Amino acid sequence: MALKSLLQSAVGEFSRTHDLVDLFDALPPDLANDLQETHRRLSVSGVPLPDLLELHRHDFVRWRYLDEKVEVLAADFQELQLAISAILEHLGPE
Repeated sequence: MALKSLLQSAVGEFSRTHDLVDLFDALPPDLANDLQETHRRLSVSGVPLPDLLELHRHDFVRWRYLDEKVEVLAADFQELQLAISAILEHLGPE
């Protein structure tokens, strides 16, 4: 949702997808670069933001309904939280 909000704020619209890579790729290049730099500053693992988004690209779809079979995903959730923090930093008050 944070990437969709950032995309909406930046370009006034967003695609109807939950794919994190597709949402990131739709950002204007200068914003995507700024976001990658913010993530690089916050990251503890050094995993580039595009790689992290690739790892988690379908998480929302896999986890959104609690009554469905939930997949156990092996992932570094601390790093995902830091990526979300980087996105939120760019969504701050204008």
